[in-house]
Amino acid sequence: MWRRGIFTAPALVLAVYVLLLCSRFLDTSLFADGNSYLTVVVLQLLIFLLPAAIYCKLRGDHIRGRLRIRFVGLEQLLLVLAAAMTLICGALVISFAMGGDQNDLRFSLYEQFAAMTDGGAGNLLYAVLAFAVLPAVCEEFVFRGVLCAELEKNGLPASVLISALFFAMLHFDLPRFPLYFFAGVVLAMVLYATRSVLGPIFVHLLYNLFGLFGRPYMTELYARTGSTSLFVFLLAVLLLLSLILFFGEASRSYSGYARRGLRADDYRPDSPREKGSSPFAEALLTPLGLLAALFYVIVIIAV
Repeated sequence: MWRRGIFTAPALVLAVYVLLLCSRFLDTSLFADGNSYLTVVVLQLLIFLLPAAIYCKLRGDHIRGRLRIRFVGLEQLLLVLAAAMTLICGALVISFAMGGDQNDLRFSLYEQFAAMTDGGAGNLLYAVLAFAVLPAVCEEFVFRGVLCAELEKNGLPASVLISALFFAMLHFDLPRFPLYFFAGVVLAMVLYATRSVLGPIFVHLLYNLFGLFGRPYMTELYARTGSTSLFVFLLAVLLLLSLILFFGEASRSYSGYARRGLRADDYRPDSPREKGSSPFAEALLTPLGLLAALFYVIVIIAV
């Protein structure tokens, strides 16, 4: 039997998809007197936070107590840094494997808004806010805060993988789908390792900052190696080391929870599942979940 949160959560995802697609057809020059950064800020608030706030209001106490809005302790700083390095190195390895253009230094949101980091301090601050801070907050609140809180009623694997699937579809970029899915998995794992939505927000923020400011240096390093295979090998080694550190710190965090008597299975299902039913099917194969997937496929084909 479908649980209500699992049944309704894809409605929020679908609303975000539709609003994001509609934003592509807006004449953004009409907004904010040509201030593109302010336009990006306003649109992100309308596309992500407003639907999420409405959804949480409608769901009431069923969702508010599960959002995990709590501080991340300093003892988990190394975990967050290791996760960010895992995400950065993994994304670069996947990008190389897919034949991505490593000389493309443009950082954009949803292939629509391009960030410009040159200029004065004011322009730089706008860029960080609009293209690094706000996307991390908005996307993580929706996909790791709200969505995982609803999907985890069917168990942790379903929450991690299906939230990552919906997150990958958000970007409407089929060639980069594996990269976004990998990012969604890492970010969901950080959520549960830190027990706070702020954990994936910080990791996402560090990844965005790398996209804004670190890509030129990585491209220069790539050029200096003079060998794609050597560069990918170095990235793979860094990825492996980052994964080892990330999983080690996650294990240490869970050991700390156990010592304090905290339950490791916050995501325990609210009610017994019917015998023979699949947690993935229950969480994904809902009418709204299928509609969100169908919407993604139609957009990919048509746009």
